[in-house]
Amino acid sequence: MSQGNSMEKNRLRDRMRDIFNLFAFVVLSALASLVVMDILVLPVALFAVAKKSTFNFILGDLAGLFIIALLAFLLVRRVLALRKEGLTPREILNHIVYRPFSALATALMIIFAASVLIGVIYLLFSYNNYFIYKLIN
Repeated sequence: MSQGNSMEKNRLRDRMRDIFNLFAFVVLSALASLVVMDILVLPVALFAVAKKSTFNFILGDLAGLFIIALLAFLLVRRVLALRKEGLTPREILNHIVYRPFSALATALMIIFAASVLIGVIYLLFSYNNYFIYKLIN
C-alpha cells in the first residue's frame, strides 16, 4: 500500500508543522484581537474617565431612549404588517396585548421545566454515593 497518495500525514515533521500553523494562527488572531480591542476600548475608557457625566448620559439616557425608539419602531412596523394582512383594529389590539403574555407564559413554563430538570439531576448526583453504597452492600 502506497503512502504517497495518502491524505493522512503520519510523519512527525508534518504533524509538527500543522501544530505550529495552528499555534501561529491562534497567537496571531489573539494579537489582532488585542490590538483591535485596544483601538476601540481605549478611547472610550479615556472619554469615560475624563467626562464622567457626559459618558453616563450617553450610556444611560441615550441608550434607554434608543431602546424605546427601537421598540416603538418594531411595534409600528408590526401594526402596519397586521393592517396589510387585513386584520381589524380590534384584532390588531388583541394580537399586540395578548402575544407578549403568551410568550411570557411559554418562557415561564420553560424556566419551570428547566428548574425541575436541574433539581432532579441535582438530587440524582447528591444521592449517587448512597445509591452506590446500597448497590454494593
